Order: sequence, then C-alpha cells, then structure tokens
Amino acid sequence: MSSSTYEMNLHPIAGSVGVEVSFSPSRTGFRDVEFPAELPSVEGIARSIGVGPSLILGWGAPWQGSEALPITVSYWGETPRLPSFHWQLGIDEFVDSPRPSRAQLIYDARKELADTDPEHAYLFELDRNTLPAFLPLCPELTEEQRHEREELHSVLIELLQCRLKERHAGLSISDAVGDRSLRHFNDIFEAAAAHVGQGLDTEGRLLERFAGGLLRHELSIPGFPKPEIISEPDSFFVFLFAEFGLLCMDHNVGVDRWPQLLKSLVKMQSLYLARFEQMPRGDWCLTRFDQPPQQPVAKDVWQAIDADFARISTRSDLERKFFTNLRGASDCY
Repeated sequence: MSSSTYEMNLHPIAGSVGVEVSFSPSRTGFRDVEFPAELPSVEGIARSIGVGPSLILGWGAPWQGSEALPITVSYWGETPRLPSFHWQLGIDEFVDSPRPSRAQLIYDARKELADTDPEHAYLFELDRNTLPAFLPLCPELTEEQRHEREELHSVLIELLQCRLKERHAGLSISDAVGDRSLRHFNDIFEAAAAHVGQGLDTEGRLLERFAGGLLRHELSIPGFPKPEIISEPDSFFVFLFAEFGLLCMDHNVGVDRWPQLLKSLVKMQSLYLARFEQMPRGDWCLTRFDQPPQQPVAKDVWQAIDADFARISTRSDLERKFFTNLRGASDCY
C-alpha cells in the first residue's frame, strides 16, 4: 500500500516517559514512526488509536534532555494536522497500566449505542469496517485480514477521490478498479443494512437523515474534555457515497441495491450542503471542513429538496445533479 510521511519536532517535557499525540482527521492510518539514529535508546510505539487518530510514543525512561526530538511518521489516508499533546509522566501508568486508547473508548461507546439503536448500528457497522482507527479493534479480523482491508480501502478511496475531481472538472471518469474491492465494500453495506431491514427505502431514508443532521449524537465519555460527536458527516467524503454507487453500477456489483439507492445518495449531498449558511474554507475535495455543519436541515428546506428530487428519475439526471452539487459547493474556492 502506498504511504506518505509526516515530519514533526517534539519537545518532550522533563521527566516525561511518553506522549499521546492526537490529530484532527478521522481517516488517517499510521504505519510506522522513525526516531533519529543518534537516539538508540528511544523506543517508539505507533498505532492508530483515535477518531481523530493518535500516536502513542514512548521513550522508556524519564526524559532528561533539552533538545527537540524529530520524528518521521508514515501514514496513509488524510494528512495529519493540528496535533495536540498529552504527556505521560508516570512510567508505571504508561508502561504497566496503560489507559484504554481513545479509539477503544469511542468504539466501545458506539457499540453500546448500536446495540439498542438500529440506525446507529448501521453507521457503526460502516465505520468499524472502514475507519483506520477502528479496524485494529474489530475482534473478528486477523492481522492479515486487517491489512488486506486497509489495502482495499486505500485503493478504493484514492480512485473515488480521483473520480470526484474528474467529475468536478467535467472530464472523463476513471474506471480502473478490481471487482473484488467493489464486492468487498458492497458486502459491508449489505451487512450494515441488515441492522435496519425493511428494504432499500428504509436504508435510503436513513442515509438522508444522516446527511441532514438528524442522526447527530453526542457521546459523553469519561476523561474526554467535551462530548464526541458521531453519526454525522464532516467532509466532502459525503460525496463518495454516490460515487461508489455509480462505480458499482458500472461494474454490475450490487445490481439490486445501488440503482434504487442512487437518488438518496445524491440527495445526501444536497441535504448536507443545505446545513451550511456559508461554505467553510478548506480543501473542498480531500479533507474535512474547518468547521462543522450548522443545525440540521430546516423542515421547509428539506421539503424543497424532496420536491426537487421528485422531478428527477434517471441516472443521467442524477449525475447532472451530482455535478451541480459539486460545483455549487466549491465555487467559493
């Protein structure tokens, strides 16, 4: 799998034995951390443990130096940014009794919610099988299966982002993808749909409610300074749902589901964009927005979007609406 590198200088505080470095994106997978060769006593432990992800770095003994500690991090997915630091001072706490990871706490809280709420179970099923932070926590996956899933995820997301850029520019759309990758993620959607049942109409309405902000939920987790917001899209990745559906249709994967879901997948875009009074600044295509959406879509606005889509019936009409949504969302950049 292709990966990129991210360089940063740490300035360990005296007496610390490690640090948890938390970043803002939720779609980053960390592969490895390299410390400078002249510091052979430093031991690094890197793993994706948060939403957004974190690195846990330890150097085995209380830090006595005053120099900066340069590190190089290998990652895939979104570029890590906006780090915050939680320094570990007690070596017993850090080494012998490590606290549960941020991702584990969120995973467990979301699982508890999913056990009693079918809509949140659907979204949790999607996230736990695709988010780099959650894949290591799936008990049914072996290490080999996890790496295989990361590979499939990385290749597919790269293609979907490429298609999104091409669609925005009015270019021919890329189509080179293995059917195995498509069938794998189609199976994930079908497994998620089993939590809600009652057919594709129910699944389509769930996705619309997700995009429109009606499923937004705040998890209160002990030790977290503020509630964790879940079950709400936070970036232009919301456009990838329809892009994936169109790609599956082109390859005759999930022929009984994607043609019927396509209108809801495109409507997700319109509902999500309607939640912003003003489009936030940032990379419109590849990363999360710099600010979260405003309130859920107002009832009258939602009704207007429903009426607009009631007049759309064909795939070509939906693709034109897709293009309009993309251009409308990015015209201010």
